[in-house]
Amino acid sequence: CACDIAEDAVMPWVLSAIAAGVGSSDIVTMRAAASALAELAEHAGHVLTELHSERVLPLVTVALTAATEAECTIGASAVLVEGFSVPIHAAVAALCENFSNEELAPALPGLVPVLVGGA
Repeated sequence: CACDIAEDAVMPWVLSAIAAGVGSSDIVTMRAAASALAELAEHAGHVLTELHSERVLPLVTVALTAATEAECTIGASAVLVEGFSVPIHAAVAALCENFSNEELAPALPGLVPVLVGGA
């Protein structure tokens, strides 16, 4: 179960690796990181936000920024949009659903410009 993994002591390193992958310049790495984040968010989002919010909130901001920038700079590249941006947006939505307003508030200064500026 993904919840078991999210509760494991290795999860901070997993989240750091995903953040590095999201920020990579290699499309294969970016897509792998996006997939991993989407799967974790879907199957263990509530545990991630509960136990690792201090790492998840910055990751949400970095991931959403990277996805939006990819959509803007690469345009309609189906490979990047479908393999990277779509899973990132799904992951961000799933994770944000698990945060209360008070928990999400510290991330808003980083998220609002990306959400308002959009792709």
